Formats: sequence, structure tokens, C-alpha cells
Amino acid sequence: MELTQPQNLEIPTFSNDKYFFACEICAEVLPINRKFKSMEMKGCLHPYCTDCVAKYIEAKVIQYNISEIKCPSMDCNVILDASLCQSVLPRAVFERWFRVLCESAVFVDSSKGGLAYGRSYCPYGDCSELVLNECVRISSSSKDTTLSRSTCPNCKQLFCFHCMIPCTEHHQCRRGDVIIDID
Repeated sequence: MELTQPQNLEIPTFSNDKYFFACEICAEVLPINRKFKSMEMKGCLHPYCTDCVAKYIEAKVIQYNISEIKCPSMDCNVILDASLCQSVLPRAVFERWFRVLCESAVFVDSSKGGLAYGRSYCPYGDCSELVLNECVRISSSSKDTTLSRSTCPNCKQLFCFHCMIPCTEHHQCRRGDVIIDID
């Protein structure tokens, strides 16, 4: 059996071609319409395909609960904008990322003293929605019930914002040494 020498195959170069690009993650040469372009506005020109960026974001959000997602390139600090990435993400991934962004914003503000007492989670097991109270006033006055009774925006059930338990008809909220009747 005689081996024949392969004919000269031309390997096209795509560096100047306006119709194709090479993804730096999967290394595939793809049509330009599959290129993720949302980072270009922020000055990042790393070429990635939309599929790879979507998988990258999904891993960061679902597996690691990361809210601030940077360009996949190690030497780039451009942060992805969730609203500009929405079109390439599955709905569930985008909603999870949005939730993680909201929660991280609350925790960042809390560390600066902004909303330290202004967040709670709905105590109903089938809900667990993050509930914010931007108008929080902490007071030792037994007449101040602004923080106590809340309605979850998701499941619409009443709960004690401070105790984080479902509200009963005659719930007594215990704030420190003060007991407050909530009717």
C-alpha cells in the first residue's frame, strides 16, 4: 500500500476576514454573527462566541454564586453587564444572576451600614424571597412597628420582618428586650 502525499491544503486565515472569527475559549472558527459583542462597548475586544460566554456566565452564577463576572481573559478586568448578556442566556440563568446581583448589592450596602437591618427572607419554605425594607427605622419604642409586619412581594404572605417567622393574629415581636404586640 502506497501512501500518497497530501495535496497542499490551504488553511484560510481569518484575521482580516470580516465574516469569521476564532473564539478564544473553544478555539472554533465561527461566523461573525455568533460573536459575543456586548463587551466591546466597555473596551474589551476579546473574541468569544455567544455559546462559550453563556456557559461561562452560567458556571459563575450557578456553581459559584458570583455576581460580578469579568471577561474570561485572565488579563482583562472588564465586568460583564447582565442586561447586555440577557439575550444570550437561558431565562433561568439570567434570573438567577439577577437575584445574585440584587443580593450582593444588599450585602455590600449592609457592610457600609446602609441596609444592615433592612433585609430579611420570607420564612415560608416554598418562597424564601429576599425582602428589602428601604425605610427601616430601628427604635426601642414599643409603638414603632415599622420593621415588624411585612408582606412578601412574591407569595403575598405576612411575616414578622424582625423575627423572620410567619405572622399569627397576635404575634409578639421580640426586639432585644422589648416585646411588641402586632395586631
